[in-house]
Amino acid sequence: MAMFPKFFITVFLSFVSVVAVASDGTPLENLYSGLSGSCTEIRYSFIFTVNGMKHVGEGELCLQGQSYVLRGNGLEIFSNGKDVWVADVCAKEMTISTVEDLSYGSVSDPVLLLSSMNEIFRVAGQTAGTDGATVIYEMLPLKDCGVDKAVLEIRKKDAILTKAGFSIDGNMMEITIDSMKHLPLKDASVFFPSFDYSDSSWIVSDIR
Repeated sequence: MAMFPKFFITVFLSFVSVVAVASDGTPLENLYSGLSGSCTEIRYSFIFTVNGMKHVGEGELCLQGQSYVLRGNGLEIFSNGKDVWVADVCAKEMTISTVEDLSYGSVSDPVLLLSSMNEIFRVAGQTAGTDGATVIYEMLPLKDCGVDKAVLEIRKKDAILTKAGFSIDGNMMEITIDSMKHLPLKDASVFFPSFDYSDSSWIVSDIR
């Protein structure tokens, strides 16, 4: 299964955690306020450059607290904040794990990064965007978390994330947010797999 959609979840949830430690009234704090009381739906595209080779993709994310659904690049990923289901529906492969089973600091571990982000990252600086309508934040880790540096661009008028960049071992992921909407909270059932994977045609690895 491709790693890129799951990596996007990691870095976006990492970003959500970072904004919780920003000072009152900043675009970071205003965005966090919008995320904390709603179900946020995001459409995005990305370029991940690894050793000079570019990988591109796009997807859709539904984020509500520590629960999420991500669809993109052939994968569907569900998490209720406790368990994580990663499905390749076409190949009929499912991997199930718990958040606690994932190793601390790994880029495949969004929830542990989420719960510990205020201890891992700091805002190193901020500048105005080229048109003056956005603020660009540079984030640096306080300890090893798999991400060397993050750059976040947030629109000032409505505190919407427009772009993000993440450096991982010298490789760069650039994310463009095509749309971002704050919606009413959804029922918890949304964050469980929406299809039956119990029949024998599926290969299921349950490592919980």
